[in-house]
Amino acid sequence: LIIFMAVTDLFASEVQEDSMKASLLRPMTRFKVMTSKSLAVFVLGCMVTLAMFVISLIVQIVSGNSLSLRSVPITFAAYLINMIPLIAIVSMALLINMISKSPTLAMLLCIVVYVFFKYLNYYITPVGQMVFTAYSQWHKIWIGNVLPFTALISKIGILFGSILILYTLSYIIFDSKDY
Repeated sequence: LIIFMAVTDLFASEVQEDSMKASLLRPMTRFKVMTSKSLAVFVLGCMVTLAMFVISLIVQIVSGNSLSLRSVPITFAAYLINMIPLIAIVSMALLINMISKSPTLAMLLCIVVYVFFKYLNYYITPVGQMVFTAYSQWHKIWIGNVLPFTALISKIGILFGSILILYTLSYIIFDSKDY
């Protein structure tokens, strides 16, 4: 939700408030403007994820659960690996914000589309594995399970292919708009 709100604030809200024109008047290409705003949202998502890691460690210590030094790096690695699908989620939210004209509609569509794709995996398993949202808990693939290399390659291909397609479509729409 934080990612969706940030993308909506940086794109759909700025378009509605006519402040996107100020960003585009600077001597920067549209690609750099869109990429820098998207990167800012991704960094925000990473900071929130790392804050959740620290909070979960503190809660585990305060609650009296034993904290082994061996489990902390594995847990941290799980949080780091899960940051990669954040790029796909940012790209999806970016595309939705490029299509929508209203910030409220963009936010609602981000949530609805994410929930649809996320739960598509549970109801239509073969199709659901082809959608990038199936990998939002990507650490389960890498940590604790030993998957064949070919299975990992296909999952990496789906994730990075989705990122490439979503971001490229977003840029094409962003570049063709007249602000």
